[in-house]
Amino acid sequence: MSDVRIPGVGAGKYDNLIQSLMKKERIPRDNAAAKVKVYEVQNNALKDVERYARDLRDAVKGLYSFNNPFAEKEAHSSNERAFTVDATRDAAEQNHTLRVKDIAQGDAFLSDPLPADFRVPSGTYTFCIGEKKICVSWKGGHYRDFIRAVNKQGKDSLTLSEIKTSGASRALLFRSELTGKSNRLSFEDAALDLALRLRVVQEARSDVFTQDVLSVGPGKHARLDFPHPLRAQAGLTLEFVASLEGASTANEESRAHTPAQGGAPTSSHGNTASAAHNQDGAAAVRPTEPANGAPVQEETSSVFFEGVTVKNEASQGDLPTTDGLEKYPAVDDKGDNPRAPGESQGTATHEGSGSSTDNADDTRSTGALAGSGKLALESLQGHALPLPPLVLTQNAPQMVSIPLREYGDVRALILDNAQARGALTLRAIRVRAEDAPGGYVPVNPASQAQDAAFDFDGVHVTRGTNSITDLIPGVTLSLHERTEKTETLSVTPDVNAMKNAIIEFVAKYNRLMAEINIVTSNKSAIIDELAYLTPEEKKKETEQLGSLHGDSTLLMLKDRLRRNTSNAYRAGDDGASRTLAHIGISTKAHASSGINTAQLRGYLEIDEEKLHSSLNAQKDQVRALFGHDSDGDLLVDNGVAFTLTELLNPYLGRSGIFAIRSNGVDERIKSTEKRVETYDKQLEKKERELRHKYHTMDGALRSLQKQSDAIQNFNQSVRNRN
Repeated sequence: MSDVRIPGVGAGKYDNLIQSLMKKERIPRDNAAAKVKVYEVQNNALKDVERYARDLRDAVKGLYSFNNPFAEKEAHSSNERAFTVDATRDAAEQNHTLRVKDIAQGDAFLSDPLPADFRVPSGTYTFCIGEKKICVSWKGGHYRDFIRAVNKQGKDSLTLSEIKTSGASRALLFRSELTGKSNRLSFEDAALDLALRLRVVQEARSDVFTQDVLSVGPGKHARLDFPHPLRAQAGLTLEFVASLEGASTANEESRAHTPAQGGAPTSSHGNTASAAHNQDGAAAVRPTEPANGAPVQEETSSVFFEGVTVKNEASQGDLPTTDGLEKYPAVDDKGDNPRAPGESQGTATHEGSGSSTDNADDTRSTGALAGSGKLALESLQGHALPLPPLVLTQNAPQMVSIPLREYGDVRALILDNAQARGALTLRAIRVRAEDAPGGYVPVNPASQAQDAAFDFDGVHVTRGTNSITDLIPGVTLSLHERTEKTETLSVTPDVNAMKNAIIEFVAKYNRLMAEINIVTSNKSAIIDELAYLTPEEKKKETEQLGSLHGDSTLLMLKDRLRRNTSNAYRAGDDGASRTLAHIGISTKAHASSGINTAQLRGYLEIDEEKLHSSLNAQKDQVRALFGHDSDGDLLVDNGVAFTLTELLNPYLGRSGIFAIRSNGVDERIKSTEKRVETYDKQLEKKERELRHKYHTMDGALRSLQKQSDAIQNFNQSVRNRN
């Protein structure tokens, strides 16, 4: 109310008198304003109770709805570094074995070193990745600008980058981002000219290396050097036909295949021999050991990072010889049982007139010649890499195919004939490359496109990607690296998801019970017991303490909540009745001596260990305890969560009990506020009237005072004249 100031009425006894009169007049108005605040606190309390009740209903509804946590699955990998597994709720509980042999990868080709001022000529550069073509119209310019143009056009398919192979040398790396053998990288138009110019690719030759025949006498060794190191990333395959023959026959055939000029025959030096023919037919013969007995060093040390090899200075140290493989028995996968030098965990394909076992049996019955041979590849560091052993029978040749990528970079083939009666002969020896797209092969491949290969429950499986979604329904298998042994993957119920959902239900239940206790009681100890409240929440709850004291609606809701959570429900097909206490949820889940007042307020407690064991042992029964179909109509109609949902539904919603109560309080607030406004207008008018009356009275008094003063002055003047 604005202050009224009337001339003649100052801050004297009249003003104080008016304020005293108005204070009495304001009592009804102040009472109405206080009621508005009470109604507002009550309305806020009702809305908070409604909010916590809605949170509880949502939590319990999730325990029996279509997306209930009891159907959630989690996947486990015994080697998460090699592969990971993700499972959806639709996946079945299962266990499988897995051994990853190859990871799907894309092509990555490195060029020869190029100068710092290298410029890429203008033209249309076409890069093909499988059936996808990436065309770049280039006007010519510096190679770094060309890199940006290719990457902008290639986006998620092709990446071109600059690699510093040494301090002053740089090269270009063409990398395909699409994996799988079907997504090989090839070049067309101006891109092919550039790739040939930079020696990214070269014309393909089917045979990288050939050798007509290699024969080793009984109890002797032989070594076949390759004309250059064979890189694992090149995807090469070693093939030959192995047979066991009489010594004289093998020697005659070996002499028949020895060139008359331009080379030396395959020779024996004590127990070793060395022979090689390159793909041009020229023989390249060198002893296994030089005259001084030291092995020949062909490669320098290097660093390999992301498919790029940086070579070091030539090493001056001597490498150990590879003679006498029996000295260095290999070790099996577990590392505790020695394995013969000829044995290997790698795979080789043998094709012949029958199985090795059958041939051995025929040998024992007929007296024919039979025996075994031990093969090994020599790495660039001079280490022997054993191959699967050959078990041969006379006149029963076997076709052998060995993928070299499984053995790393190699430089020689070593043969040990353990047969004391016959000669071990290898014919049609060749190292071939895989089919090259467009008739070109990479010169310096950092990696080559290949499919992921793995054994799944003993079945060999290949995929063009490392993210596999079509192998197990509802399961995504992601491959990261090869495994050294057979690993396991499993899909099990997600017990943690179930437990967390139940814990959330208990937390929402206790929060609703706490709010009802606060607004229906005047005991401040209720707030002090809630240690999880923030200072702001405690201040708000203190304002609402007892705001709905004795409210029958809330007290009835509290009582029904307690009864529904303590009742027994038939859970499962066994017909047994169970309560929440059976799974570790009750008002006194933990044993203790004495009386805890907090336990008397209806809060639930959880024995987490008991709950976890119940979920592991009786998941279906726990699920049925919260909600199940009791009459076979495929609709949930019983259980703790279901009954709580049915209990809370009438209280919630636009036409629910809480909404009706809140609307009623809102109406009282509005009507009371109107009364306050009316009081304010009346009080303002009253104060104005009082001030006007006292102004009039004050004016009359002043007029009378003037008249009195005039009379006194007149009388005084009369006296003075007399």
